[in-house]
Amino acid sequence: MKDWVVEIACQREQFLALTRAPDARCQPVTLPAIQNSCAVTTASIDNGSSDPDGDPLTLTQSPAGPYPVGTTTITLTASDGTLSSQCSAMVTVTDNQAPAITCPADQSVTTTSSTGAPVNFSPTATDNCATIITSCPLASGSTFPLGTTAVTCTATDGAGVQNSCGFNVHVAPVPVTTVPFTNVKAKVEVERGPAAVDDELEFKLAFTLGAGNNGIAPRTEVVKAQVGPLTFTMPAGSFRVDNRGHYKFAGTLNGARVQASISPLKNGRYEFQLEAKPLNLTTFPSPVATQLVICNDSGGATVPVAFE
Repeated sequence: MKDWVVEIACQREQFLALTRAPDARCQPVTLPAIQNSCAVTTASIDNGSSDPDGDPLTLTQSPAGPYPVGTTTITLTASDGTLSSQCSAMVTVTDNQAPAITCPADQSVTTTSSTGAPVNFSPTATDNCATIITSCPLASGSTFPLGTTAVTCTATDGAGVQNSCGFNVHVAPVPVTTVPFTNVKAKVEVERGPAAVDDELEFKLAFTLGAGNNGIAPRTEVVKAQVGPLTFTMPAGSFRVDNRGHYKFAGTLNGARVQASISPLKNGRYEFQLEAKPLNLTTFPSPVATQLVICNDSGGATVPVAFE
């Protein structure tokens, strides 16, 4: 009777010793996000988990997925139906997809300003992940200079992946419509000085503003007088006006002392006068072409020169 009991006990010990827990093994995993998505649907961190007894294993991961861009800690459970073991590892999902960016068509604007014009535009950008920063060297609404400016806009997503597009901004001055003077009468005199470099030039031009003119404003407009080979440019703001409405200029142009005036006459006519000295007018031509330009109003005549 004692021998029979001992034999059963030995068999029980042998059976218990053969039941062992599975060996759960994990490894970190790095995966790119699915195209046009900000996640992966699944990822396995199993690194060869096994059962020492050869029993069939069931592997489960928590959380089971999908896994977003970034790092998620996953717990792997290996179970043989009786015993189980666990391990943990990280799943890292990277965003390698560049954002899509679309620039507007080339922009063309006109301006009356010499410094350029403000231009508004709106590039659009999309990304598989939500975070996008769009930047352009000159932001929408900035003042663009005259001429053509190439603009490159860049979209950057939360992972730092970039994409760019480009367009051109054309800024042109408003075309100036020239209004010619009417009833132009010009007179040019050259007074010889004691030396060749001491000559004096006198130029007069009477005129009526042409149809469609918007008046003249010498205090805010550039005034340019051309007499043969000589050009005298009086900058905007260089004329002063007296209480009779006569505009007067005094300064140095082309190395000569220059006095000029614009005076209103009767019946809507004006007279421009210019005196400049000292000048070397030894080879001054006759007849000579003259031209007066006040902003977009202009006119002139070719006349003989009176030498004195």
